[in-house]
Amino acid sequence: VIVHGYPPAKRTDCCEGEVRVMHILRKHQACRKPSSQKGEVITCTSAEATRHLQVLRKSMTQRGLDFEDLTGVFGKLAKQYSHCGSATTKNGDLGCITRGRLQKPFEDAAFALAVGELSDVIETESGVHLIFRIQ
Repeated sequence: VIVHGYPPAKRTDCCEGEVRVMHILRKHQACRKPSSQKGEVITCTSAEATRHLQVLRKSMTQRGLDFEDLTGVFGKLAKQYSHCGSATTKNGDLGCITRGRLQKPFEDAAFALAVGELSDVIETESGVHLIFRIQ
């Protein structure tokens, strides 16, 4: 399944017990690896990274977009603002995930979302995330 013309993640047909999510990662100076996928050193604080994602989240939720449009907007914002390598080629699409593979706060948030729901800002060792469940 191609999402808004972008190549999909490795596996996009989820099995029972899996969810498919897109995400935007903003790193900060105190995260596990404070550099972007492009090698840029990250100098912002956790509070600044969190505020950046809060602004993005607000801009998406205030538009009243349907699922398809929100998927496209989220992907474009991931490509533009995410510090995760999944953003450049997959617009933040992580594909199908199972429990036990990612950091617990991320997994807990991803599995708690309904399809089409956007998370609040989630903090992990990697930085702060917005998560959008698409399957």
